[in-house]
Amino acid sequence: MNPTDNFIEDQNNNLIKEFKYYIFFWPWFLFSIIFFVLGSLIYLRYSSNLFSSSATLQVKDAKSDPSSFLTQSAGAMFNFNRVKLDNHISQIVSKSNFSKVVDLLDLQTQVYSIGRIKSSLIFDDQIPFKINFVSNKVYNNGITLIIEGSNKTIEFNAKKYNLGDGNFFECEDFNIEIFELPYQNEKIEFLITRKSHVSAVNALASSVLVSAPVEEGDNIDISIKGLNINRNEAIINTLIDVAHNDQLKEKREIY
Repeated sequence: MNPTDNFIEDQNNNLIKEFKYYIFFWPWFLFSIIFFVLGSLIYLRYSSNLFSSSATLQVKDAKSDPSSFLTQSAGAMFNFNRVKLDNHISQIVSKSNFSKVVDLLDLQTQVYSIGRIKSSLIFDDQIPFKINFVSNKVYNNGITLIIEGSNKTIEFNAKKYNLGDGNFFECEDFNIEIFELPYQNEKIEFLITRKSHVSAVNALASSVLVSAPVEEGDNIDISIKGLNINRNEAIINTLIDVAHNDQLKEKREIY
């Protein structure tokens, strides 16, 4: 037999052995692929969506006439002396501004709609009721609110209360006014959490990023990531309005 033929035969035998070796483990390869694909699908199915919102402010030179601040419209965002952007950023992210935003948007309170698959944070007009807290009590574990349209009852912390002819519920710490009731045989569930004012301000401060895209420029970027895009936009717009009004107030006092 030709030595070349022996070499080729040995090579083929080695390839066959290697193939048989790896084929022996094919169920584990298949199981791993199925496991990771299913894990990814389950994670995407049950995880909450995270939205990113941003806005850009342009810092303008002040007008020569300082009295213009007395008649300036709210449309002009920041019309003050051109100084380092760091000073403007520090003013925007001040704790007093964040505190005002928390109060204006009631960011101490968060309402989640409980679904069969996952819960989602809802905000403003998405909430079919209005809750007013009359005490400073904190509800970190949340208030479970179940509304049944068929008999107009509210189940609050495992106790049922009849709404009667109205859509109003009141207890010692808060009151709730229902705007929309579900269909007759429908039941909807919500989880309401309430933070302390300090916790809400700190949470807002940690979620908002204010920066200058370039060291020497006239733009300031404001961005935030959150579970509700409407809430994100409301926070950014309110923060801009609060910072703008503070600047106008300061300039009017100086003038």
